Amino acid sequence: MSMNRYFQDELAYLREIGDEFARENPRLAPYLARESRDPDVERLLEGFAFLTGRLREKLDDELPEVAHSLIELVWPNYLRPVPAMTVIEFSVIPGADAGAPVERGTMVASREVGGTTCRFRTAYDVHCLPMSVTGVEVDSTPTTSRLTVKLQMLDGVDPTQIDADRLRLFLDGASDVTIARDLYRALMQDVRSIGVLGGDGSRFALDAKAVSPVGFDVDEAVLPYPPNAFPGFRILQEYFAFPEKFMFVDIHVGNRLRTLRGPQIELKFEFSRPLDRGGKASRSTVRLNCTPAVNVFDDDGEPVNLDHRKSEYRVRPMGGRDRQIDVYGVEKVVGWVRGRNEQVVYKPFASYRPIVGKAGDEVYYRIRRRGAVASQTVDAYISFVDAESRAIPMAAETVSIELSCTNGRAPEALAVGAIDQPTATSPTFATFRNPIGVTAQTPPPIDRNLLWILISNLALNYSSLADIHALGRILSTYNVRAQVDEQERRRMELLLEGIQSVHSEPMDWMRSGGVLRGVRFMLTVQESKLGGAAELFLFGTVFDRFLDMFSNINSVHQLTIQGVERNVRYQWGVRTGQNRIL
Repeated sequence: MSMNRYFQDELAYLREIGDEFARENPRLAPYLARESRDPDVERLLEGFAFLTGRLREKLDDELPEVAHSLIELVWPNYLRPVPAMTVIEFSVIPGADAGAPVERGTMVASREVGGTTCRFRTAYDVHCLPMSVTGVEVDSTPTTSRLTVKLQMLDGVDPTQIDADRLRLFLDGASDVTIARDLYRALMQDVRSIGVLGGDGSRFALDAKAVSPVGFDVDEAVLPYPPNAFPGFRILQEYFAFPEKFMFVDIHVGNRLRTLRGPQIELKFEFSRPLDRGGKASRSTVRLNCTPAVNVFDDDGEPVNLDHRKSEYRVRPMGGRDRQIDVYGVEKVVGWVRGRNEQVVYKPFASYRPIVGKAGDEVYYRIRRRGAVASQTVDAYISFVDAESRAIPMAAETVSIELSCTNGRAPEALAVGAIDQPTATSPTFATFRNPIGVTAQTPPPIDRNLLWILISNLALNYSSLADIHALGRILSTYNVRAQVDEQERRRMELLLEGIQSVHSEPMDWMRSGGVLRGVRFMLTVQESKLGGAAELFLFGTVFDRFLDMFSNINSVHQLTIQGVERNVRYQWGVRTGQNRIL
C-alpha cells in the first residue's frame, strides 16, 4: 500500500472519530465536526494523519531495518532500480580505420527529452567493421532451411584489410520477435554447415562449432552488480528485464575474411530442420556492430555535512533536484574532518568480514532506500555504523560521495534513433544510434515482503530448484518488472502456468579419467504459455547458464526441456559448475 493510502486511511479515521467526539461534546462541535472549516484544525488533523500513516507503513513493512540490512549483505542489487536499457548500433565513417574497437563502458548520449540528456553505458566490446548488412534471406524446405546474410564493404575497403577473428550478429526482433528467436534457436542448435563467400567467388567453410552465444560471461554483464552478489541472479534478472541482451551470436571466422576478394560477403548457414515461421525475415533482422547499453553513469553527490542531529542523511546527486537523476548506487564515500585536513575513506558495511574475538573500531557506511513521499521514485539515505551495525556519533566533517546514477523514467520517452549524441568517450570514427526502443526503469520492490524474499534466496539449493512451487517463487523474485507492470505480471503468470513439472536425478560424468557427480534436470512445459518453442529455447539457455553458475565447481549438470504441445525437446550439453565453495 502506498504512503498516500496510509495517509487517506488515517485522515478518514480522524474525521470519523472527530464526528463521534463532536456528538458527545456539542460545545466542541464547531471545531471538530466534519462541516468545520477551521484551517488550523484541518492542518492539525492532516499532520497527525501523515505521521501516524508513516508509523503504520513502517510497522507493516515487517522489520524493514532487518530485511534491508540482510539483503544489503547477501543480495544488494535487489534494492537497486532496474535501469532503462537498449541496443546501440555503430556505423563506421567512410575513410576510418578498418576494425577499430569500441570498448565496453563507452558512454553515449541521447537528444534532450523533457530538458534532460540521458546517458548510456555500453556493455560489450564492439569490433567496428567497415561493412553493413544489405540483405537477409531465409529459405525453408519441409526438412531443412537456410539463412543468407549479405554484407557490403564500405567504398574503398576490401576484405583483405579486415583483421577480425569473429563477426558478432545481433538478431533484432523489433519488427518480428518470433523470427528473431527462431533464428537464435537454429544458430545455436541446428547449424549443419557455414559457408562464407566473397564477391569474386572465393570462399571458405566453417563448422557448427564456429557459432557461440554472447552475454553470459561476467565481462558481458549489462546490469552493474556488486562484487558480493551472486552472478547467477543477474542472468535471470537481465533475461526478464531485457531479453534482447542475449540475442547476440558470435561467428568465429579466425581472421579468414582477408582471404576473400570483392566488396560483397555472404554468410550462408545450412540448418538441419525448417524454421517454425516458414522463413520470413527482413534486412533489419540481422545487424552488425551492436551492443546492449544501460542508462547508468557516474556522477558526484552533494556533500553531506555530518552533525549530531541526524542518524542518517539523504543522498542527492549534484544538481539532482533540477535534473532527472536518480541514485543507482554509492561507489565511494570520503570524509574530511574539519580543522585537521584529514581524509577518511569509508567502506560499505556489506564489505565487513568479522574476525572472531576482534570487532575492531572501523567505521562503515550503510545505504538504506525508501519510497519517496512526494513522488514515485526511491530515495537513498546514508548512515554510519560500527562493525556491530550500531549507529555511532560522528565528528564534525564533510563527506563527499561518488555515485552511479540513472535518468529515472526520462528514457521512456526516447524514440528509436534518439540516442545519437557524442560524449567525451564515444568513438570519433563511427556514428551510432539505437535501432530499437528503450525499456522503462523499474523501481526496486522495497515495499514488498522483503523478509520472505530473503528467506527464499537463502534457502536456494538443488532441492528448491527441483520443486515446481519453489522454482516458481525463485523465478518470480527476479522478474522485478512483473511486480509493477500488469502486462509483465500476466506474462510471468503464463510462464509459471506453463511449467508443468520439474524432475531431477543424480548423474555421474567421466572427465579426464575421473568421475564427477552432478544432477540432471528435466522441465516439462507448455510451449505456447512461454511464448512458443523459440522463446522456450531462449529461456532454457538462460536457465541452463543459471544452473551453471549455481552448481559447485567440481560438479556437473545437464538440462532438458520437453514440450507437451508440439513435442519439442531441447537438451543442453553437460556443463561443469562455476560456483566456488572455498
